[in-house]
Amino acid sequence: MYIRETDSTSKPSSAFAQRATLVFVDNSKLYITEHLKSGLITHYYYDWIHGNGNQVLAKFHCEPHDDPDYQTDTEPYHIHPPDHSKLTNQIRFANYSFRDLSSIVEGIYLFHLLPNKPKV
Repeated sequence: MYIRETDSTSKPSSAFAQRATLVFVDNSKLYITEHLKSGLITHYYYDWIHGNGNQVLAKFHCEPHDDPDYQTDTEPYHIHPPDHSKLTNQIRFANYSFRDLSSIVEGIYLFHLLPNKPKV
């Protein structure tokens, strides 16, 4: 794994937003955008994208939606799944477990990278 010092926008970090990209061993990427106020994260977007660059594997977001039709049980925390796993018109799922960068990276490692690790 290595780290790039920008997110999918190619903008650098600033006092208002931290940006980075984690590139995993399978070449999938986790684009990290954390919006800040007084040095604290107010909301974030962690977008995990397939190594081909155009397939969403999951998007872990933490921004509130005022419209009840777009809210989940864990508002403001929610996950956007890949297109093939969306249920009818449900485009976001409640996020009970993956609410910070550490738990998201750990989940990617445990449930995706480790099981798909080449055998030696």
